[in-house]
Amino acid sequence: MLVLLVQSSCSWYLVTTESMDDWVSLDKTWLTIEEGTTGEVTCSRRRGQNGTLMWIDPLDQVVSVDNRSRVFYDGDSGLLLLTDANVTDSGVYVCAFNLNTGCRDDDDGRRRCNATLDCRVYVMPDYFVDGVVVLAINGVFLAVFIACFVRSLISEKRRLRKSRL
Repeated sequence: MLVLLVQSSCSWYLVTTESMDDWVSLDKTWLTIEEGTTGEVTCSRRRGQNGTLMWIDPLDQVVSVDNRSRVFYDGDSGLLLLTDANVTDSGVYVCAFNLNTGCRDDDDGRRRCNATLDCRVYVMPDYFVDGVVVLAINGVFLAVFIACFVRSLISEKRRLRKSRL
């Protein structure tokens, strides 16, 4: 199996090509996406093989094929789509080949019947409040600096007046 490391925007992920020894392969082995965005992964079966692909979610439930769901997959292409992702979507997803007909990894001649995807959904912190606090603190320091400078000028002026007298 050929494995490549590819960068996509802010994250890196592994891209695997189809292995001749495995029944299924994924285009990514892990997925990291921001909450509220969309992520997708394609699971493909070995060329020339007939059978069904299905995705199993982290709660061991079969993912819906209904495209009106937030998390669903296309049974024909094997595409898993997480739309408007939230943190609860994080976990290990499994693409299984012929799960209903009994394909198992340990009894199928060492060919993998499933492939796992590690999915992580993260919340991007909001730095607006932090920025306002930093600006406010710097504003206070600037006001103190200006007050000290003005006081110093006034003191210097008074000293000069006293010295003239």
